[in-house]
Amino acid sequence: MMQQKKIVRCGQERGDIEDPEDIESLKKYEADLLSQASILDINLRSFDIDSPNVVNALRAYKRSGRGELFELLAKKYEPLIIYIAKRLASSMPNPVEVGDLISDGFVGFMKAVETFDEKKGIEFKTFASHRIRREMLDGLISRDWVPHLVRSRSDQYKKAFEALYAGLGREPNDFEI
Repeated sequence: MMQQKKIVRCGQERGDIEDPEDIESLKKYEADLLSQASILDINLRSFDIDSPNVVNALRAYKRSGRGELFELLAKKYEPLIIYIAKRLASSMPNPVEVGDLISDGFVGFMKAVETFDEKKGIEFKTFASHRIRREMLDGLISRDWVPHLVRSRSDQYKKAFEALYAGLGREPNDFEI
């Protein structure tokens, strides 16, 4: 009886229970809490980003929408996000803020969690890695001060210059480019 009162009080504080006299909503809330507690307990002890528990945690998060499950997933995937950010930053010709890439990576991770479809047969880690990297690249593009058209024309000019230089054996003039 004491345990049930604690559950009711907790549910009222969180806004999950409006009427403590409604027995059906109390039973549903208690079952939901027990389910989440067991999922969190299992995942906290044996969860690693390559394990099948990832899909269970994703299902539970999508079903319940509870922030605790998302936080658990985010904490477990944080090293992967940081790894991708550091690799991407090291491959850039100009210095890039790793913190910005990590922020973009978490946005990509959130999108991956929301859009992942286990029926397609792809591992979540693979799917998330691609979404995280894509979001980081999109963030870099959006923060770039040079418009896309100018950058693409510059690349075309460089390619033409290099091709003519290789073919002519000398630097081409403006007319030849």
